Amino acid sequence: MKRSRHLLAALAISALLGGCNTLNHTVGRGPQGHHEDSKRVWYVLWGLVPLDDDFDSQELAGDAKDYSVESQWTFTDIVLNIFTTLLSFNSQTVTVKS
Repeated sequence: MKRSRHLLAALAISALLGGCNTLNHTVGRGPQGHHEDSKRVWYVLWGLVPLDDDFDSQELAGDAKDYSVESQWTFTDIVLNIFTTLLSFNSQTVTVKS
């Protein structure tokens, strides 16, 4: 009984403390202004296959030639993923600064 409690606690902690990561990409000289646009991208099979195949970060940048792209799990993504990860769906937020 005690061992199963420890195992359950370890599983709960590992589910709540999933790895946070941020990927940054700079295009051209990086952002030159203060424009920022974000979009949530959904994946299936725990992040292996994107559901939005036609997503392009340059669409979020508009006509800008110099911008940065940041992909990360926001607090909202983490909360959503707690409920959707059992069904193999995950989300991540992509922010373009130009």
